Amino acid sequence: MSLMTKMKYIDGKEQLGIDYDWKLIIKEFEKLKIPKNVYSPVPALKNNCKYYVSVSERSTGKTTNWILLGLVMNKLYGTQIQYVRQSEAMILPKNIGQMMSVINSFGYVEKLTDGKYNMLRYKNRHWRYARTGEDGEVLEESDSVMFCMDLDHNETLKSSYNSPRGDLIIFDEFIAQRYRLNEFVTFCDLVKTIIRDRLSPIIVMLANTTDRYNTYFQELDIQQEILGCKIGESFRKNIGGSTPLYCELVGNKNEARAHLNSLFFKFKNPRLASITGGDWAIDSYPHIQKEDCIVLLKNRVISYNNALVGLEVCHNDRLGNFVKAHRINKLHDESIVYQLDEITHWKQRRRFGHTKLDGYVWTLYQRGKWYYSTNEVGNIVDSFIRQARQSS
Repeated sequence: MSLMTKMKYIDGKEQLGIDYDWKLIIKEFEKLKIPKNVYSPVPALKNNCKYYVSVSERSTGKTTNWILLGLVMNKLYGTQIQYVRQSEAMILPKNIGQMMSVINSFGYVEKLTDGKYNMLRYKNRHWRYARTGEDGEVLEESDSVMFCMDLDHNETLKSSYNSPRGDLIIFDEFIAQRYRLNEFVTFCDLVKTIIRDRLSPIIVMLANTTDRYNTYFQELDIQQEILGCKIGESFRKNIGGSTPLYCELVGNKNEARAHLNSLFFKFKNPRLASITGGDWAIDSYPHIQKEDCIVLLKNRVISYNNALVGLEVCHNDRLGNFVKAHRINKLHDESIVYQLDEITHWKQRRRFGHTKLDGYVWTLYQRGKWYYSTNEVGNIVDSFIRQARQSS
């Protein structure tokens, strides 16, 4: 399959990477006639960034259409997509073997290869175009168009992997239930392994999430922007003044699905937002009315992704002992701080702490005896606890 374009390099130097004509890439992508009611990467690309973060609370076609765009880049420039997941299990054939089913089923392979191939086939971590006969026998295969890798093997790849045209890096489902220590650093290390000294690559990070306080938003330095962003909105930011990042919170463009939601799920419960594609879904948490109580223990604080939640162990005759959780603006000298970061002071506690008083505070949580000033505070606490339980 021959390339359609004459190759140009950044500043005329091949070692700096391909000088992509993004207008041409977008034009060829739009020839595929992707349905208008699913996600399109085109608006993101027009922001001319190096990082593209796309988050939605349900599947919207993000992964499929970024891969299709990568296949257009492959057709025009020979680009090999670099597909990243957290663990090796996620890229085993039994877990990833059907990810190209939409592309295979709707004739995109024939369009992209001018009829030379009729499917994408996965083997040994590589996706390749293939032409199969009526009995399913593979008659011909292309070179690899997408290589799949995982963070577990970062150290092995660092010493041996080379992909001089691996210019589209897709980190799929980057927001997950479990994280390794310093995972973001591991991911950046893997990105460096792929790009080497090239200036041409772009990094795409895709996820379905309802957690606005996820650690990745903090690592990407977009936590505050995420908190102020509604579903369907986007923003562009130069991280540190020089790393351009575009982030979008993808809404539901499917009119048929919107009609279905209006028929079956038009209830007031905010937790249904993750089903209907409305605003961020936040659980409803128990609140406590203002009433007399004795403060038994104070100055306990959760510090998590730039958010501070003050904790007070209180008592009254109606509830017995309970914890009041509320936002605070700063730490004090007396603060005992629960955190996931490394410990640098004796008043800091890793995860849930280690003293009897620490244990009692968290025992009250297990008993359902925590009360929150707002649902937002409850969301912060839940996010902290999920990560604390999964880290060591």
